[in-house]
Amino acid sequence: MKQKRAKTNNKNFLSNLMGKFFVRTFISYVVIIALVFLLVYLFFQGSMRHFYIENLKTRLIQVGHSLNPKISASYRENKFAEIDRLVKEVGKKTDIRITVIAPGGEVFADSENDPGKMENHGDRPEIVQALKGEVQDATRFSSTMGEQMLYLALPVEERGETKYVLRLSLFLSDIKNLMADIRYKLATVLVILFFLALLIAYYFSRGFSRPIGRIVSATKEFAAGNFDVKIYIEKKDELGQVAENFNSMVEEQRTLFKKLSESREELQAIISSMKEGLLVLTPEGKITLCNESFEAIAPSRPLIGASYWETCRIAGFEDFVKRAFKTGESFNEEIEIDGQSFQVGFSRLQQGEKLVIIFRNITEFKQLHQMKRDFVVNLTHELKTPLTAIKGFVETLEEEEDIRNTNYIDIIKRHTDRMNRIVSDLLILSELEEKKRRDFEFKPLDFAAIVESIIKIYREKIAARELDLEVNIDPGLPVFKGEKFKIEQMFINLIDNAVKYTDKGKIEIAISKRQERKDIAIRVKNTGLVIPRESLPRIFERFYVVDKSRSRRLGGTGLGLSIVKHVVLLHNGEISADSSKKGGTVFTIHLPVDNGH
Repeated sequence: MKQKRAKTNNKNFLSNLMGKFFVRTFISYVVIIALVFLLVYLFFQGSMRHFYIENLKTRLIQVGHSLNPKISASYRENKFAEIDRLVKEVGKKTDIRITVIAPGGEVFADSENDPGKMENHGDRPEIVQALKGEVQDATRFSSTMGEQMLYLALPVEERGETKYVLRLSLFLSDIKNLMADIRYKLATVLVILFFLALLIAYYFSRGFSRPIGRIVSATKEFAAGNFDVKIYIEKKDELGQVAENFNSMVEEQRTLFKKLSESREELQAIISSMKEGLLVLTPEGKITLCNESFEAIAPSRPLIGASYWETCRIAGFEDFVKRAFKTGESFNEEIEIDGQSFQVGFSRLQQGEKLVIIFRNITEFKQLHQMKRDFVVNLTHELKTPLTAIKGFVETLEEEEDIRNTNYIDIIKRHTDRMNRIVSDLLILSELEEKKRRDFEFKPLDFAAIVESIIKIYREKIAARELDLEVNIDPGLPVFKGEKFKIEQMFINLIDNAVKYTDKGKIEIAISKRQERKDIAIRVKNTGLVIPRESLPRIFERFYVVDKSRSRRLGGTGLGLSIVKHVVLLHNGEISADSSKKGGTVFTIHLPVDNGH
């Protein structure tokens, strides 16, 4: 175990050591310098050996050429003993072995041995080539001398014919001794230069590693959150530029972080001061943010990091969360929590894929709204009885014969009828607001029959005003389920409004289908009163009238378009209005075929 730990510690030490930039750089320098010096040593040694051998060859050739005249003169006179004596004298003086060989390979003179006892040299490679007229050298072990020799064979020619071969040779042991001395001196010089190069490499490695070490240390502190760190490098090279850029980046990040911290504190203060409950969820359903208002709503602790189903145990809440994540659309839903009503807004963030949920307590608002509706309902019911009585007495007075001024009775009757219409419209609006969709009976409708029955009611008024009526209903309308009485009220109010405010021109009613939207489009257009652009957004409000004097004269209640809007909303539809001097006023309604029934 101890050995294993020791090996592990050694490996960790080596890995840490090699991981340092200085060590890796220095080792790289060492390897490069060593390889270069080794190559220089090998190349220089080989070059020197070649140089010395070539010099020796040159020396042998010179000696051979200097001996050749004397040997040639003796050779012509067949004085072979004199030639042998000459080469022996010259050999002792020059330490060169000299051999004279006849064309047949016989040795007739040698500076080291008795030529008569020497074997035939005709098969020696250098002799073979020399007999062909070429100067040839060879390095070979001499069986006669018992050592490695360098041989140089010179052909001696006369009249184009080789008379003999003059061979000169040296012991290679002398060359080896010389080369050993040269290698020693060369190695000594290279070792000294190697250590000098190591010192230079050490200096350059430290010069690189120190600023890099400072940069590494500074980046570690910066990563740890220290925004006051700076790098000081005196050199203006690339590392100095890196240090300057790093210092600029740190300064910029410090400024941004400060601004971010201030913005975060402001945001936190705003979130904490919100009366509405705030909840932020991840796609996995984890709570990442909530405020104190939501903590007052949530029944459990802790909240951050918990799953929303552990905190918000509300019927249907999970379905709303899934819908928001799936569709990415923003929507509002009303939820009951512990007897209180909340309007809950769901909105998915595009970045981060998180869901923001806002809980707005509307309990008091709903109570006030309910009180207002109850008041309106009770008031209309209370007004209904006296208005009915007044109308009955007015009709009774009309039958009296001795009434002097019937004009007052007409005024009372007209205003009583208007009050009755207002009360009836208020009752209709209260019913539309108070009842839910499930309280109404939705059945397949025949729009053509509904429009035709309502036109019969207004045909005399249209004829009296000399208005043109154009009705276009597509024969292949899809099946639409709706509340028939409310749809009839919608058409009555739209057509009544068109007749009242159109003095001349025509009224157009068009009902068509839209395949791309899968809904039914209803357009009611008139060429009458132009609605100012600033009034268009308000015409569906209760009691809002564009021309009040005309409305009172014609008996308008100011509730007709409000009823139309509530009927459209009851069927999950949309309504819009547009008005211009050229085209008149157009009311456009889109009723979805699949409206939940």
